[in-house]
Amino acid sequence: MSRVFFALVSGLAEEALLAATVLIVLPRFGVVIPPWGLVGLMLLLAINNTVFFLIGRRALKRKPVAGLAEMTGIRGEVVCRLAPGGLVSIRGELWQAISESGEIEAGRQVTVLRQQGLTLIVAADEPAKINEAGA
Repeated sequence: MSRVFFALVSGLAEEALLAATVLIVLPRFGVVIPPWGLVGLMLLLAINNTVFFLIGRRALKRKPVAGLAEMTGIRGEVVCRLAPGGLVSIRGELWQAISESGEIEAGRQVTVLRQQGLTLIVAADEPAKINEAGA
């Protein structure tokens, strides 16, 4: 409830500042905005505040996607060649990684085996093997 109250109060303060600027400050510089222009600007600001409040509220409710406690077993993609150290992308986040299975080229899939501090220990995923008997 406090977030809604804060968003409402800050939105009203922004609207009041906009109205004061358009009605008091701008005419001193020879800029006159008609009343319908002020109403349009206030509507745009209200819509903007509402959209960003809803987006922010949804973002705050989401659980973190990845964390150190959950990293073991997650698959990712090598961004910077691991020789043996480099970067991997896991769920949109870049992580320092060390390869346990030798050099791994960029673009290859890896699986997290364990972690050492903030560095992930990874191994290359085996490419899918083609069933030669059925081909």
